[in-house]
Amino acid sequence: MIQDPPQEQNQYFTAEELALLTDIEPGSQIVQVTYYQWINRTKAAAEFAFIDKIELQFAEGKTLLLAINEADTGMTVLSDYDFKAEKRRITEEFDGKITLTKRNAGQETV
Repeated sequence: MIQDPPQEQNQYFTAEELALLTDIEPGSQIVQVTYYQWINRTKAAAEFAFIDKIELQFAEGKTLLLAINEADTGMTVLSDYDFKAEKRRITEEFDGKITLTKRNAGQETV
C-alpha cells in the first residue's frame, strides 16, 4: 500500500509564488539563463559546488527566479534578490571558504 508522505514534508507554492509563475505568458521566449552557484572550499582537496538559484529572463523583460527553499525540500519562487548583498554575507559568514558566483549559462561550455 502506498502511503502519503508526512504533512510536514508536503511543499506547495504560496499564492505570491503562483502569481509570479502565472505572470509569465505561455510560450514566452527565454532569452537568458543565469545561475547562482555556491562554491564550498572548506576542504582544499574536496571543493564542491551546487546551483542555488536559477534566473530565467524572458523576451518581454520579465524575470523569474527559482531557488532552493529554506528547508532544502523543494523550490521557491523569488520576487526580489540582491546577489551582491548575499555574496558579501556568505563570504563574511564563512570567512571566504564558501563563495557565491553568478554565471550566464549561455556563455558556459559543456
